[in-house]
Amino acid sequence: MASNDIGALRRLIYTSRATDHDLVDILRVSRANNGIDGISGLLLAKQGMFVQVLEGPPESVATTFERIRRDDRHSHVEVLSDTAEKERAFGDWTMAALRGEDDASVRERLAVLTAGVPAPIRTIFKSS
Repeated sequence: MASNDIGALRRLIYTSRATDHDLVDILRVSRANNGIDGISGLLLAKQGMFVQVLEGPPESVATTFERIRRDDRHSHVEVLSDTAEKERAFGDWTMAALRGEDDASVRERLAVLTAGVPAPIRTIFKSS
């Protein structure tokens, strides 16, 4: 199914607590897997929390999210949004990432990364 067909994409947004993580390693593995599975998105790691958007073929998003749920580096996983979409918000990014504390440079970078994405996604990341 083409990515612009209604329901061809699934977008799942979740939060979790980071139990013990090496963000560089998480990104290295997830970018490799996501490239193979057709997943794109954005990961924010801040103050011991993850906020992540996964988007792609419904089966791939389901498999990826189940792998995340079972990953010991995540606890208290909570789905914020799970929708069928016509197009990607994050294009061909295998996983954009942002790490940091709540300071102006992180907020500015987040604004750049989420520019042009649907308002509900920006709202979730701004409030995180």
